[in-house]
Amino acid sequence: MAQVDITRIAGNIQALNALNSLSRINSKLAMHQERLATGKRILSASDDPAGMSIATTFKVRSEGMQTALNSIGDSKNMLSSMEGGLKQVEDILVKMRNKALEANGDTLGANEKQAIYEQVQAYRDEINDIVSQTEWNGTDLLGGNGAASINLDFLTDSDGGTTTFGFSGGTSIFSNQSFFSDAAGGSASSVANPVVTLDSIDAYGVAAVTAGQTELDSDTYSVVVTGGGANFQVQDSDGNAVSVSDGAGGWTSAAQAIADGAFDTGRGLTITFDIAGTADGSNTVDYTALSTVDLGLADASLNVTTDAATALSTIDQALDVVKEGISQVGAFSARLSFKEEALTVAHANVEAAHNRIMNANMAQEQVEASKYSILQQTATAMLSNANVAPQVVLSLFR
Repeated sequence: MAQVDITRIAGNIQALNALNSLSRINSKLAMHQERLATGKRILSASDDPAGMSIATTFKVRSEGMQTALNSIGDSKNMLSSMEGGLKQVEDILVKMRNKALEANGDTLGANEKQAIYEQVQAYRDEINDIVSQTEWNGTDLLGGNGAASINLDFLTDSDGGTTTFGFSGGTSIFSNQSFFSDAAGGSASSVANPVVTLDSIDAYGVAAVTAGQTELDSDTYSVVVTGGGANFQVQDSDGNAVSVSDGAGGWTSAAQAIADGAFDTGRGLTITFDIAGTADGSNTVDYTALSTVDLGLADASLNVTTDAATALSTIDQALDVVKEGISQVGAFSARLSFKEEALTVAHANVEAAHNRIMNANMAQEQVEASKYSILQQTATAMLSNANVAPQVVLSLFR
C-alpha cells in the first residue's frame, strides 16, 4: 500500500488507497452475490481452471449415464411389448389345447370335431396376426414379418456400450413357418481351404420351398467339411445329410465338391463358398450352424377331426417354445433392472462429485457476502474521510 503524506495535497494517496480497497471489496461482493444468484461456485474457467476441467468430465459422464438410464427404461418397455405378445400367444395356445382335449375322445361326433378344428384354425390365424403385429418402432419383436432372427442391441452404459438380446440360437419365435439364422457354431478348420458363408437367406416358409423339396424342420443344421477340406455336406443335428442342388436340375444328399459359388438347398437357404477367401481375408473353413424355430401350427398338424392326439402334441410343443421365449424375455428384463439399479447408484455418485466441485456452498457464500457488504460500507465511509483529510493543510495559512 502506498505511503500517505498528508502535506502533499496534489495527490490524495490516502483516498486512492481507500478507493482501491473499495474496488476490491466491490469485486468480491459481486462474485459472492453472483454465486448466490446462480448457485455455481465456478462462474468462469478463470475461477478454477483445473476444477472446471474435472467438473466438465463429471458432467459429461453424468449426462451420459442419464441417457443410458432413459434407454434402459425404453428397452424394458420394448421387452414388455414383446412379453405381452408372447403371453397373448400363450393364452391362445392354452385355449387351443383345451379344444384339442375336447376332441380327443369319442364323446363328440365328426361334425362337432370339425367345428372344433375350424375354431382351432381361427385361433392359429389370430396367433399369426399377433406375431406380425408385435413390433416396436418398426422392429419385429417376434419375427412375424420375415425377420430371420431377433437380435436387439440395448444401450446400457454411458460410454455407448450395448447389451444384446436374442432368443436361443439367435432365432425368432415364429407363428407357423421355419426361418434361419446364421449363428456361427464350432471353430474354424485348420485346413487351408475356402471360406463358407451364408450368402443369403432370401426366402422363408413353405412358399419358398422349391418343387420336390420339403421344408426344413425345427432343428440345428451344420455345414460339415469332409474329404480333407475338398467336400462338404449340410447335415441336421442327428448327422443326416440334407439334399442340395446338384447343379443339373436335381437334388443330392451326397457330399459335394467345394467350388467357388453358391449352393442352393431349395428351401430358401443359399450357401456360398469363397475359394480365395476374399470375404474376410482368410482361407480357412468356417463351420456354420443354422438354427430354426417353428411353432409347427400347420393345418395338418391341427386336424383334430382325424387325429386329436397329434394336434394336442403339436400344441404342447408350441407352448414349450413360447414359454421358453417368455422365460428368456423375463430373464433379460431382470438383467436390465440390475443394470438400471447399478447405473442409478453410479449416476448419483458422479453427480455428487460434480456438485462439490462446480456448485456453491450457499451458507458459506451468504457469510462471505454479508462480510463484504459491511466492508463495502466501511470502505465507502473511509473514502469519504480520506477525501476531506487534505483540508487540514489550510490551517497552515491562518
